[in-house]
Amino acid sequence: MLHDTMATGEHDSRSFDVIWRRASDRYAGTGRISRQFAAGKLKGDPIYRELFAGGGLGSGRVLVDIGCGQGLALAGLAECRALAGGEAGWRSGAAPPLFHRLIGIELRPRIASIARQALGQDAEILTGDAVDLVPPVASAVLLLDVLHLMPRAAQEAVISRGAAALEPGGVLVLREADAGAGSRFAAVRAGNWLKALAVGNVRQRFHFRTASEWRTRLGEEGLAVDMRPMGGGTPFGNVLLIARR
Repeated sequence: MLHDTMATGEHDSRSFDVIWRRASDRYAGTGRISRQFAAGKLKGDPIYRELFAGGGLGSGRVLVDIGCGQGLALAGLAECRALAGGEAGWRSGAAPPLFHRLIGIELRPRIASIARQALGQDAEILTGDAVDLVPPVASAVLLLDVLHLMPRAAQEAVISRGAAALEPGGVLVLREADAGAGSRFAAVRAGNWLKALAVGNVRQRFHFRTASEWRTRLGEEGLAVDMRPMGGGTPFGNVLLIARR
């Protein structure tokens, strides 16, 4: 069963430093670019500190990361599990997030292959469109910076499938841009366009919503939603929503 709230106190930086370093080391054999991306993202993006060392994601049977990319969240959670059972033990006073089964869903075959190489037997990486794949019953579902890449109809379908997969007491964790965040949202939008241009995806379209619109949509699935900013230490207007069954 998952804890009811995400931690709002200080995170134990010692535990987090160990986790992100060990997680990024998993990408040593995947190529220089993917290794550097993993290290920078895991260390600098506040969502990973919240997930790995916040003490609030809790534990459960199955966690599904929809749109998992290279599997960064899964890599960190796998290291949480390894540290909790290893000789070094767990350094933080907060309980580590522990899941028996980690599953990632990724549309892009090349990126999915990087995730498989980094995770090995510690997670299952499924290649396919999240709109078509039905997630298994889960204690937790992650949707991190993925919905804005989909048309609105696809967003609706993925949110509905993710919410339907939650077992009683389960939690859906959504991190997205807040289209109502002014200049901080403009930074998010500019960053997305630059990334799309860098990979040659000039036809990429984005479909953003305001924080209140994301909250309302999750509430329509019968979920109780807690919402807070999730752009600390960055120029980006992101928001974190914790939606509970």
